[in-house]
Amino acid sequence: MTYAFWISLGIIIYVYFGYPLAVLILSKLTKFRTIHETRDWPNVTLIIATHNEGENIQSKITNSLALDYPPNKFQIIVASDGSTDNTCEIVEKYSKDILLVKSGKHVGKSAIQNIAMKKANGEIIVFSDAQTKYNNDVLRKLVRHFNDPEVGVVTGQVIYVNKNSSDASRSEGLYWAYESCIREAESRLGILVMGSGCILAVRKVLFGELTENTGEDFFLPLKVVGEGHRVVMKRMPWLMKTLRPAVKTCSEPNAG
Repeated sequence: MTYAFWISLGIIIYVYFGYPLAVLILSKLTKFRTIHETRDWPNVTLIIATHNEGENIQSKITNSLALDYPPNKFQIIVASDGSTDNTCEIVEKYSKDILLVKSGKHVGKSAIQNIAMKKANGEIIVFSDAQTKYNNDVLRKLVRHFNDPEVGVVTGQVIYVNKNSSDASRSEGLYWAYESCIREAESRLGILVMGSGCILAVRKVLFGELTENTGEDFFLPLKVVGEGHRVVMKRMPWLMKTLRPAVKTCSEPNAG
């Protein structure tokens, strides 16, 4: 029993302290090629998965339409998963700029994303949700990383903006900061296999149909890595303010 205790304790220490410390140190010693801007911007499709998001979809639409990307190369799809509130009615007001895809019943996030993909014309697909707001230049800074043919998925930095501070929200925010630092280090080392579903870009040719209860932020990074491509995440600042979940905003990734 004593051996079992110390082995279990050692595993816990390694998972929460040993492994993170190792990847952080190794990532600082790793050099990456510079990602350059391009003037030949690819077609991009932003897919916003929703279910009864009447309270948030208007601000998400406003934010999405204001993004700095060539309009003739930018498609926005709102995928409504059996919404029973006014989500679809709000989206339909923007029918000239936004394609609404909807299901008659609640089929699940993965299923509605698969349906939306059939209507997507972009070379790069960006997955998002109705509650996340993007920085104005986020698409350009996401897309530029695909100039590297080895990159298959790019995920951005998620910042949680505090609305209702509590011990629980502060704890969750601290954990997200911890997790993000590890992912950034794994990205630099080329071993990252996770992403953030609210800001996840993938080459359309590498997309694989999502199965029920399998999130795009888990399945797609694993798939592209398994096929010999890399997942890139923005470098997180070494010191950052405490993140408190409420309203999410997303900023651009970096080459590291």
